[in-house]
Amino acid sequence: MMRNNLRLSLQQSPFATFLPALALGGCLPAAPDYGYSQQASTTAPQTSVVVPASPAGGTVEGTVAAGVRWRGRVDLTTDPANPYFGWTASGFDAKFTGTSIGVKLNTTDPNAKCQADPCGLFFQAVVDGKPLERMKATPGVAVMEIASGLTDGPHTLEFYRETESPLGKSQFLGITGGTLLPPPTYSGRLVEFVADSITNGFGELGMEDYSDPKNVITCPFTLDTQAGYLTYAAKVARALNADASIVALSGWGLYRGLSLDGGDGLNFVVPNEYEDSLFYLDPQPKWDFRVKANAVVINLGTNDVAMGDPGPKFTEALQNLVDKIRSKNPDAWIFPVTGTMLNGQGLDWVRGYFKDFVDSKGGDAARMTFVDMGSQDLTLGSGCITHPSEKEHQRMVEVLYPVMKEKLGW
Repeated sequence: MMRNNLRLSLQQSPFATFLPALALGGCLPAAPDYGYSQQASTTAPQTSVVVPASPAGGTVEGTVAAGVRWRGRVDLTTDPANPYFGWTASGFDAKFTGTSIGVKLNTTDPNAKCQADPCGLFFQAVVDGKPLERMKATPGVAVMEIASGLTDGPHTLEFYRETESPLGKSQFLGITGGTLLPPPTYSGRLVEFVADSITNGFGELGMEDYSDPKNVITCPFTLDTQAGYLTYAAKVARALNADASIVALSGWGLYRGLSLDGGDGLNFVVPNEYEDSLFYLDPQPKWDFRVKANAVVINLGTNDVAMGDPGPKFTEALQNLVDKIRSKNPDAWIFPVTGTMLNGQGLDWVRGYFKDFVDSKGGDAARMTFVDMGSQDLTLGSGCITHPSEKEHQRMVEVLYPVMKEKLGW
């Protein structure tokens, strides 16, 4: 099965969620409701976690290729001189001298719509610790002009992919304008996220309006509303002075995902892609785990319960994933967390499976902690197709960050 050629359609229901919006062909079965028995009512806490635009850095070299240091996973085997990168918020750090900087990329036509043509993949640049306006890449080989009029001295560039992996290919062909210096080092802290569309920022920059009692979708997904840099995952990592590695696929699950091909959903499970450095190349090049994760957050289960209680198979799949994580990151602290689109019975199922699993392993003694992230309050609005908005992502930071900081001792 060519996963990068999947096609599906979004149903006009606020609970037909976590779909990759990869296109607009056949129909799904019954629209998932993720266990909603009533409107969620979690109230956002007072904002207290200050998230920096950039981590503080450190002395660890990390993964260096093509003159830059890579964040997250990168394909270093297909074309080592011109690496491919694709997972949410993956990208690189560069240090350069000169008065301008550009990034030369080779990208494909995206596998989803944009609000305005021509459509392209989205990227976030941060120059000297200051985020710039998000940029859309022109498909094909092109140079993205990042900044000009800089002082003629050393500068730093962080460059992140905003768009999730299945929605188009991106390949780094070098920088223009500036002269590369040895790349910045980092803290040596890495937080990995194994997750679905909540974590890859699906619809985050949109706003769903629930004033229509018929619950007609007013904010369909487009590439413009997906923002990896502003997800709770990327923010928690920056607040912890760590890199983020986000392995997240919309519509996919732990034991089963949505029936994106009209089947039972068993082909759409994120653990099957856990060892991949990319998703969109076939066959997928493998990641060598050269940088070990200090912590791994598992935010899966929302799509598993879309069609009902997954039963014991969910716990079995969780055990298999934890075993795989431990084999690659033996010292990592593991944090299973609930997705905030869940409510009612669906939330009860996922919460119960995660909590019982962690308790059975000994909790902190096994370097494992369950975190209940609560439910978003839809009466306050949401991102597109009921996905978390930017404010909801910040609320998740407020819940998850203090727990991780305490357990990791950072």
